[in-house]
Amino acid sequence: MMLYLTGAVSSLAKSQEAGQNDVSKSLGGYISSSIVPNGSVNALFDTISLNTLKNKPKETIAIALINKFNEAVTNVSVKLVTKADNIGKFKIAAVGVGEDYCMEHIDNRYAEPIQAEFHDVDFYRASVNAEIKNPCIAGEIIYLEPFDITIEVEKSGIDGTMEAILNAFSINNDYTAIRLSEKEFSIVSKDENVVETPLDCFAVCTEDGEIEFLGTYKNGKNNEALIAETLEPGKAIGLWIQREIVPKKISNEEMIENYNNKVVIPKSEEVELIIEYESESGETGD
Repeated sequence: MMLYLTGAVSSLAKSQEAGQNDVSKSLGGYISSSIVPNGSVNALFDTISLNTLKNKPKETIAIALINKFNEAVTNVSVKLVTKADNIGKFKIAAVGVGEDYCMEHIDNRYAEPIQAEFHDVDFYRASVNAEIKNPCIAGEIIYLEPFDITIEVEKSGIDGTMEAILNAFSINNDYTAIRLSEKEFSIVSKDENVVETPLDCFAVCTEDGEIEFLGTYKNGKNNEALIAETLEPGKAIGLWIQREIVPKKISNEEMIENYNNKVVIPKSEEVELIIEYESESGETGD
């Protein structure tokens, strides 16, 4: 299963060499033989600039999924792994592709295809937020469940407690921890596993420390969508991807509060396109 850019000048049905590697020209039409650069959807769109934030244009590009296996695949689904606070919001429309490997074409990325129905396929990795209600002292041990994480605090106080938590998760294979403010942090899954039933979380501290979880460990959103029950060898599906800028409004008071609470503002946003499927041989992939 491979993802390709579109906008080639000739059909793959005539020649397997129909290169078109300019992402800005991936606007539908013939499927190209050029592979999509990587799994990060934001790599397909221009950087969000001040002008983008001001004008908030809706942009659309087209890529295509081709089954390159020698056997059919089933239950082909798509999802976009993203975050709730991203200002770039994405939707996807899956469309049929003919025997000539051609789909609808638009004139520019600010136009919209006529024969496409866009859907929200956002997926949030499982996560939970927590707050340090009372900082730990040096030498104190913290145990976090259901993550099975044991943490030894080396420095007393809020910063020492937070540092110990972040360091413990930095070497963990399953979860990562992100500082949200002076006292709050988030524990996030490193994979795309779905938590079917939200899990209760708790922390045990050996001395004076107190950590309170602010909810359950769960996927905040799971809009994974089936795009094909069966995809035969050599067949393709067209994928229109649309980005709309929805900047978060923030007051001066919030800006001051964020500064005082040491809120971490990410430098960039990353959205991953995940395609999942099953094969007759029992192989699954993404």
